[in-house]
Amino acid sequence: MTVKEMTRTASTAPEPVREGRRFIPQADIYESSDELTVLVDMPGVDPKDIDVRLEKGVLHLHGKAHRRQAEDLEYVLREYEVGDYSRNFEVGDVVETRSITAEHRDGVLTLHLPKSEILRPKRIEVQAK
Repeated sequence: MTVKEMTRTASTAPEPVREGRRFIPQADIYESSDELTVLVDMPGVDPKDIDVRLEKGVLHLHGKAHRRQAEDLEYVLREYEVGDYSRNFEVGDVVETRSITAEHRDGVLTLHLPKSEILRPKRIEVQAK
């Protein structure tokens, strides 16, 4: 599987059945010589409510945003929507799956997917004889 193929959303996985609103979060994927970096917008999601799993070559991302309750206050306007964020990506031989890391900051989930050694650029020294 090539790096470009990794970016395809897995469409063969069954849709999870959950109550409430569901969002497909926006994602950006950057490539460097050593890794792919995936940035996924998950506003209002607490890091403890994020689940990242890798199963059968598919990276599953799920997060749950909860409604913020204001004590002793009555809402005048309520536009902020809450619900489940869910996104899947196919991951193949391109990624060293045992070394994937994830972090969450300011509503953005960042995944670091190190490239397999085979795909990393390698400098070969030329020896003079």
